[in-house]
Amino acid sequence: MIKINNPIDCCGCTACKSICPKNCITMKIDREGFRYPIVDYDNCINCGLCERVCPIKNKTEGQDLGIAYAVRNIDSKVLESSAAGGTFTAISKAIFRINGLVAGVKYTESMEVKHFLANSMKEAEPFRGSKYVQSDLGSIFEEIKYQLDKGKVVCFSGTPCQISGIRGFLCNDYDNLICIDVVCKGVATPIILKKYIELNEKKYGKQIVNLSFRTKDYGYHMSTTKIEFENGDYILSSGEFNAMMGPFIQNLCLRPSCHECRFKSRKRQSDITIFDCWSYKKLTGKLDDDKGYTSVWIHSEKGKELFERMKNDIVFSELNLDEIIEADGNMVEKSISPHPNRDKYFDTLISQGLVKAAKKYAKMTLISKFKDLIKRRLYIMGIYRYNR
Repeated sequence: MIKINNPIDCCGCTACKSICPKNCITMKIDREGFRYPIVDYDNCINCGLCERVCPIKNKTEGQDLGIAYAVRNIDSKVLESSAAGGTFTAISKAIFRINGLVAGVKYTESMEVKHFLANSMKEAEPFRGSKYVQSDLGSIFEEIKYQLDKGKVVCFSGTPCQISGIRGFLCNDYDNLICIDVVCKGVATPIILKKYIELNEKKYGKQIVNLSFRTKDYGYHMSTTKIEFENGDYILSSGEFNAMMGPFIQNLCLRPSCHECRFKSRKRQSDITIFDCWSYKKLTGKLDDDKGYTSVWIHSEKGKELFERMKNDIVFSELNLDEIIEADGNMVEKSISPHPNRDKYFDTLISQGLVKAAKKYAKMTLISKFKDLIKRRLYIMGIYRYNR
């Protein structure tokens, strides 16, 4: 049976919980807000399936064709509402054209981050944008298996550990499963999102219905957080200096296993990896209009075929893989070190709240904050634009 003695040995992928034939494994939230498997020993039959599907205990070698592109969606509205180049929307459209399903992450009505299955572009639209906290996978693995066994094409998107988790859970290599992962530095605790929402709902006296941590109101290259309220009002703030993203950027609130990630590699279990293409001009020699591009890295023949299906919805430039990883993919193979005050940050977060924890440990210099504010003011005035 599965037993977690050290939190770095569990990525929270839920494969063990999903495979259990007696449903005697539950994912329990610890004091930091992360989910870990707990076994009901009275009902466990010691079948060993939970250990056999664990992606950390049973690491599987991935694959890589070494093909990479800089990609942008041709739909200006999609591009504007996407964190980068709108590539995942193009992927989703290609899947829906063949009557497939797409699994992605969106906010629930209570503003929690959770995986869902979508069978139309309308249902998949909320999957756009970076959520940054670890998603609740719920029963998504079981739902996907049910659809795969019916012969449906399913595209599952997630972090590299979640991709390994569903591969382990399924046991078989389904031809009708396509996996998309992201170059991920780590996932933040859901607690920080919950507290951030509570903080701003109390401050403004309105219910939050949507959060975007990477809007383009000040351009792609300037991180901006947008909070949308139920009455249609919204506020914009720096995506680097607020009480949620500051701790995330400084590695104060990541899952322990992220600091010793077992899934960082050039050979991946996904069919396609996507990540930001910040260095578009450097990599292509073309002008960067500050509207965003996505780096698309293809690992398999299935990924290659899917890219062909996307081509009517995108513009793209082929890239040298080594150059793109050097420029924008430093997290492809490297785990991020924890902040030296990580444990103290969590103690303060739990006992004193989000703001005090951020002020105490996610310290940003006044000079950096001042420069950020001036850039935004100049952007509004039409004076400052990203140096292209």
